[in-house]
Amino acid sequence: MNTILFFDDWLIQSRTNTERIFHKLEPWPKTGLIRDVSLKSSFSMTSVHQDKENGRWRLWASGCKDSDLASDISLYHYESSDGLAFTPIQTSGEGLSRQVFSGEKFCAPGNVFIDNLEEDPSRRFKILYSDPSSIDNQPAESRLAVSPDGINWKWDPSFIWCGPHVDTYHSLLYNPCTKKYQWSTRKIAGDRRICIYQTQDWKICEDPLVVLYPDNNDPCGMEFYGMPHFYYEGYFIGLLWKMHTTHNDLSKDHRMHGRVDSELVYSINGINWNRTNRADITSNVRASDGGRPGMVYPCGVAMTDEWIRFYCTVYDFEHGDVSKLPRNEPACGTQVMRMRKDGFCSLSSYSDKAEIVLRPLISLGGSLSINARTRSFGSIRAELLSLPENKPIEGYEMGNSLPFEGDHLDVPLRWKNKNNLDELKEKPFRLRLEVDRAEIFAIRHDCYQTVGGYWHKDLSGNCFPEFRGKDYWV
Repeated sequence: MNTILFFDDWLIQSRTNTERIFHKLEPWPKTGLIRDVSLKSSFSMTSVHQDKENGRWRLWASGCKDSDLASDISLYHYESSDGLAFTPIQTSGEGLSRQVFSGEKFCAPGNVFIDNLEEDPSRRFKILYSDPSSIDNQPAESRLAVSPDGINWKWDPSFIWCGPHVDTYHSLLYNPCTKKYQWSTRKIAGDRRICIYQTQDWKICEDPLVVLYPDNNDPCGMEFYGMPHFYYEGYFIGLLWKMHTTHNDLSKDHRMHGRVDSELVYSINGINWNRTNRADITSNVRASDGGRPGMVYPCGVAMTDEWIRFYCTVYDFEHGDVSKLPRNEPACGTQVMRMRKDGFCSLSSYSDKAEIVLRPLISLGGSLSINARTRSFGSIRAELLSLPENKPIEGYEMGNSLPFEGDHLDVPLRWKNKNNLDELKEKPFRLRLEVDRAEIFAIRHDCYQTVGGYWHKDLSGNCFPEFRGKDYWV
């Protein structure tokens, strides 16, 4: 099943009377900041997984006991039955049971990645982190730690992926397009541009690629602090941390003061990234006093059947202002935010009836479904057009379409006597939607997408050249 999201118009032939809306994160109802009261800084830079077998949630986060938020950072582990209220895990180790890894001096971690392709069970859990060497006068290193269970960690000294210290969240995933592991981070600590590192075997690390940096539409002083990213149904989604620095900060060769918020970005191959509307998707996050936080870092992301959860690290103060924090007050916590399934953006009708026509699709049978919602007196109807004639296909005309009404995450398009596309298998068609007082978040289909006469498996450009030139192309 392929998914079409509406970040851009690449797969759309035409649309009229529609507007593209990018949606913001909303707070999970009846929740506040999650904190560990025994730590000065806790539930920072999170990663979250739900066990599909028992339904329990696991959360890893960085934390420290000292008011100096960079002196004793360690990795902590918590569990939950609902992904909202977390408790420390119980282990047999010494000291704090929830502290599971500290590196040699400290562990400034990225996300905990569960590697389902790893053949060695002792290395199934992976995390990339920064840690200064225990040898005096040595710079920090960027390292890899592995674990069989997410609790018992060890450093892999054979894989140093960056000599200098990189002080941001290292977001690790497996890229099915390049068939490589990759992580988004920065090249060095003060160079606030987004880089992608890659490896195929955890032995050789490729040189980093700079993939995003502020352009001429960004204000002077904008810097990119990090970018957690994740794979979502054929797309790569990024949460671009934007640091709004002060122009008169001349104390160092890099700016240290300013607030941090986030912008939604996306990619079809994980390497080449596109910006969206540049708006702050975390503007609904609130500080402990109910006002605007100084820094918001969405990091941990988890998908359920209905919602995408975002675990956002929230600081009341701005970057570089930790000295303003009273010693007895916690530095940060995590706010659980959410977005409906596929809810990154939508195409909405804004005046009278709107129309959306897709580029040609090649049916593999199966169904067409949409994630959409209608307003009062609204509806969505559909018809299929033949190629190359662009005429309604018998039985799939607009007049035979059963109107969609309500709010549904995945409902099949149906006609009076047609419930699927089985009789159109390996035939081309266009999907035409009539949208009246409604918005569409996604289309799912059992089809190949076509561009330039080629059948495409996905948006990344994988195609079947042997099928080009069939007699129905014009």
